[in-house]
Amino acid sequence: MDTQSDRWKILVVEDNPVDVCMLGLALEDAGLAFDMINIKDGLEAITFVRNEGEKVCPDLFVIDLHVPRASGVEVVAAFVGATPCVTSR
Repeated sequence: MDTQSDRWKILVVEDNPVDVCMLGLALEDAGLAFDMINIKDGLEAITFVRNEGEKVCPDLFVIDLHVPRASGVEVVAAFVGATPCVTSR
């Protein structure tokens, strides 16, 4: 969580806009203050985290297992260790 603004940074890898909207509504209903980055493609998500991950450093990743060009499992595997803020525990 960004301690400066108390807002969560959430990276969503999901190609269905309805699902992204539903997630946003659920988070708002839960009272969570957040900034959401939505990437619709697995390969783009991998590239984003490798290039921008250290600057953005999301607090939460929500990843669909079935996205175009790289599966959710491939995306998660590529994220681990890609930046200091993504580790396996």
